Amino acid sequence: MELRERKKALLRDAIVRNAVDLFERRGFDAVSVEEICQASTCSRSTFHRYFGSKEDLLFPTAAEKLETLAATLDAADAGWDPWEVARDAVSVGLRGFLDDLEPDLQARCIRLWFSEAQPRRRYLEIVLEWETVLSRFFGPRLGVDPATSLECQLLASSISSALRAALGTAMATGDPVEALIRRAFEIVETGLSANLFALRQTAV
Repeated sequence: MELRERKKALLRDAIVRNAVDLFERRGFDAVSVEEICQASTCSRSTFHRYFGSKEDLLFPTAAEKLETLAATLDAADAGWDPWEVARDAVSVGLRGFLDDLEPDLQARCIRLWFSEAQPRRRYLEIVLEWETVLSRFFGPRLGVDPATSLECQLLASSISSALRAALGTAMATGDPVEALIRRAFEIVETGLSANLFALRQTAV
């Protein structure tokens, strides 16, 4: 089983790499699934065993990571701080999401998330899926209905916003993603207004 899974992962990564090569040369919209299959010497049916769509190719383990996040949150002890549980689970989930690809391929995929319209839309859809899972986790912990609770939705969106900001900054600066994630959560947890005041004081 281990050998079979390793071969599957190698084929998946080869398809992603060939697709990214094409996307970077010609643009995401100009490349067809058929061309990706030809470049990867695989059939369309094989492609769809790994990816539901061309957009999903840039997020090869999104569904698995969402399931893992939900399971991790469900298994958390009721006495633990819900914010810390959710923050740590999402941070670990994001790192695992990226670790499934080789380092150079990680960065190239993330650049396409932010630079191409369709991947960006899919990226935002995935973010909303994670926010829904987070909101459903916070609801019972706070004793409220997550569908109608401003607090639940704000907590969930604060976590996803911190991660999105960290990824975007990493792409612009080349700084380590993990350090930026830690800093983003520090800013959220100490308060945006306090951090902005500190920045203004430094500028003066």
